[in-house]
Amino acid sequence: MTDIIDQASAREEMDRALAIARATAKPTRPGLPFCDDCSEAVSPTRQAFGARLCIDCQRDSELRAATIGKRA
Repeated sequence: MTDIIDQASAREEMDRALAIARATAKPTRPGLPFCDDCSEAVSPTRQAFGARLCIDCQRDSELRAATIGKRA
């Protein structure tokens, strides 16, 4: 079982990695809508369902939400 300091450290590391990815990301496929977090192209399948995040950012978002929910 991890303590709150380990959880905070893991979250900080994830947030830092996401910030670096956002700052250094370059669009890879012009003409497609881009992710709100990292600016990568959102796949046409995800667009059809109204997704605004790429699959990787969506997974990270859900992981953060689940981690925060465990502390409550």
